[in-house]
Amino acid sequence: MVKPYRDQKIDKIIAIDARGFLLATPMAYLMNASVSLVRKKGKLPYLSIEEEYQK
Repeated sequence: MVKPYRDQKIDKIIAIDARGFLLATPMAYLMNASVSLVRKKGKLPYLSIEEEYQK
């Protein structure tokens, strides 16, 4: 999954909910990037940043 992005400068990978965490973490490690975790409202810790969007 990392191979197509090897030549690009990627600073951060966004992981969406539980399964995304499992995929994004090793990818970020191999690409020397950071990971930001995104979860559904109600599953977040007490202090969090909220952003609303439409599909």
